[in-house]
Amino acid sequence: MVSRYSFRIASVCSYLRALLAAPLVFFSLAMCQMLPGQRKPPLMPWEVQMHPIETNWAKYDESVPIVIASVAEDMPVSHTIPGLLAPGDQGSQSSGAAWAVGYAAFSHAQRHRRGQADYICSPAAIFNRLNRGRNQAVSILATLQLLEQSGCPHEKYMPYRENDYVYQPGRLALEDAERYRVSGYGRVDYQDLEQVKAHIYQGSVVILRLRISENFVNHRGREWRVPAGQEVGSQTLAIVGYDEARGVFILQNSAGGEWGEYGRTAIPYHWFIRLAEKAYILW
Repeated sequence: MVSRYSFRIASVCSYLRALLAAPLVFFSLAMCQMLPGQRKPPLMPWEVQMHPIETNWAKYDESVPIVIASVAEDMPVSHTIPGLLAPGDQGSQSSGAAWAVGYAAFSHAQRHRRGQADYICSPAAIFNRLNRGRNQAVSILATLQLLEQSGCPHEKYMPYRENDYVYQPGRLALEDAERYRVSGYGRVDYQDLEQVKAHIYQGSVVILRLRISENFVNHRGREWRVPAGQEVGSQTLAIVGYDEARGVFILQNSAGGEWGEYGRTAIPYHWFIRLAEKAYILW
């Protein structure tokens, strides 16, 4: 739909172009170069040397021990954890931690390590109990602590409602949550790539908080090769695989199946170690 404002601007531009001989017209023509509907300039890619490798653990994280995984000599060149739930969609809620920790990691642990084949952890039960009635992000550690202390009900007892982050679990949901609790959790040394790969190969979904840029938000494609644009915050994701031949980790987001490639994408190792802020596993 073209507004009256756009039509008037277009008319003015046509008039100015007819008067190119006038010396003051060039300044006015700058306004005509970005009419509504025209493409924005491309986002500037980040330069890897401008992002040093740093440790980003918060003080409250440091009280949690780091879990050391044994590195198998016969670890395959590439591996993706089988049997994972399809990527979900958090919509406009800031519930990434609930989806990565509960829906992706905890559901997988229950389904494949404890034989609860139909279990799906409710992201709403996690996020709505932790967000204090506001659409605000919650930490990975707070999410893990809730799962250890109170558990997570099956999603059928508390379905996800994108526009309602306030409603609380009812009696049946709370009773069901008591059956599904995290036994333990620990930090992962995410700067040691062999450790991250070893945890994945052993079947643990690695829960990751990652700094992201503008081009991550609506990313499409098999690999997020280079961040671009402004830094827009952090997202909590699940690391579900690796590929040594490509030098990447496979990330599962909670932005629906249209994001990335069917809800997943790859991140090169050299960007991973610069943008990762913390990583955990649970059992």
